[in-house]
Amino acid sequence: MRTQKLTIFSLACYSILMSNTTSSHASPQKVEIQQQIPLAGAKQNQQFNLTNPVNQQHYLIQVFKPKVPAPKAGYPVLYLLDGNAAFPYASVIAQSIEFGYQRHHKVPPVVVAIGYPIENTINVKARTYDYTPPYSGHLKPHPDRTLSPYPQGGAEQFYQFIQQQLKPVIAKHYQVNQQQQTLFGHSYGGLFTLYTFFNHPEAFQHYFAASPSIWWNDFAIKAQAEKFNQQSKNKHINKVLWMSVGELERKKDSAQTQPSDIEQLADQLKNVQGLDIKTFDIAKATHFEAMFPAINLAFKLTESKPSSD
Repeated sequence: MRTQKLTIFSLACYSILMSNTTSSHASPQKVEIQQQIPLAGAKQNQQFNLTNPVNQQHYLIQVFKPKVPAPKAGYPVLYLLDGNAAFPYASVIAQSIEFGYQRHHKVPPVVVAIGYPIENTINVKARTYDYTPPYSGHLKPHPDRTLSPYPQGGAEQFYQFIQQQLKPVIAKHYQVNQQQQTLFGHSYGGLFTLYTFFNHPEAFQHYFAASPSIWWNDFAIKAQAEKFNQQSKNKHINKVLWMSVGELERKKDSAQTQPSDIEQLADQLKNVQGLDIKTFDIAKATHFEAMFPAINLAFKLTESKPSSD
């Protein structure tokens, strides 16, 4: 049966190839190439600017607003860091979920992407400061990575901006469920996600750290994980922490057989009661490629069905 299917497929491909060949001699049509084309989704994709009054850093906030009815408690919310890069992809995923609403009754989240008012996808200088935890003394460099020349240590300021400036604006203008919030960050953004989880676990219900920079400042985040462990004893925290890493991020040497940084961190937290912790390997993905499959997984944390009553 499999051979037969392959034969039919081959004949179909041959037919398409021949039809393309016969028409290949036609003169190409004249077209007008447009630039700066709008993102699919029309009015569902919205944006505004917001400024952190503490350090006057400007942010571009992009929001996907669902059309399907909101659950009684409001839409779940997915906050994405590196919004310039993440939002177009996330918006299309949200629209795909919404397209299947009549069949699956899945409600897409309100997507809130936190970026910067720039033309590029990544603002290296700004994110380096915003996403890295506070520290004292000198930063400890990693032997395999060049120490960044940009200022670092602004994670607490950035966290306070999200809580005190951004979230109130979102709650005012969108029907959201403040008990169904997910924070997603990749690389330094994943480090910020872990920092927020360990220091302000009440801020979100779900956390997704994709390819987090656990190595930063000589693995300082592991000390925060241990402190969190101690503080969580005899508590049931009822939180979700998922982490992922690209398969090709590991070096091709004997170290590849050792547990990854995220696996080691997950093992460190395995005894925290009420913590749903999972790790994922993104097959055949480099560090930057692994961001987008991880966003797919983050949407799984936001799934919500409308109330039946």
